[in-house]
Amino acid sequence: MHVYTLHRSNELDHEYGHPAILLKYKFNKSLIWYGTTKLDLKTQEKPLTIFINNRKTYFYSSGIEKIKTKFLKIAWVDFKTYNAYKLSNNEQQQLISKFISFTLVKDPYLKIQELEKQIELLQDSKSKNHSH
Repeated sequence: MHVYTLHRSNELDHEYGHPAILLKYKFNKSLIWYGTTKLDLKTQEKPLTIFINNRKTYFYSSGIEKIKTKFLKIAWVDFKTYNAYKLSNNEQQQLISKFISFTLVKDPYLKIQELEKQIELLQDSKSKNHSH
């Protein structure tokens, strides 16, 4: 999952823009989730915090917006590789879990963990039954 640069204007997004994750692409309008390096002290919401280029970047639910796709600029640059910044698998999982927490849908990662635990219990009980 790549991180893009959101830049609508210097007033809205300052001169460097905001890191943004593309949730749904359409030619003219897209759904994004943009981050900020500033803590929002006016909200009780605990943001998703991801270190992007060694800076804490906070993702709040208020950062989920429909925007004109043209405001998504080049990919956010990874300072280590100078390529497009990509979220790690762990960061992607955190992002998906946080996004799902805003909905009534159950987190699929929690369901997978439950099922894996059930499989393990079944395997343990089978091996105990076969050993007797």
